[in-house]
Amino acid sequence: MKPDFTKIEPAFKAEGKANPEILQEMWRTNEQIDVKPVYTQKDLADIEHLHYLSGIPPPI
Repeated sequence: MKPDFTKIEPAFKAEGKANPEILQEMWRTNEQIDVKPVYTQKDLADIEHLHYLSGIPPPI
């Protein structure tokens, strides 16, 4: 049986807006990949490989 998470009350309440300074900060992985704290649909707009499946051309 799968738990029904819609019935769980969170222990916190998100209020207000995100701090713009934090949203601008990126961090770098060990592989030298920059990671943003938040990604939106705008970030994904120009990414072509999102609509392909593994094994279907074009190979990435």
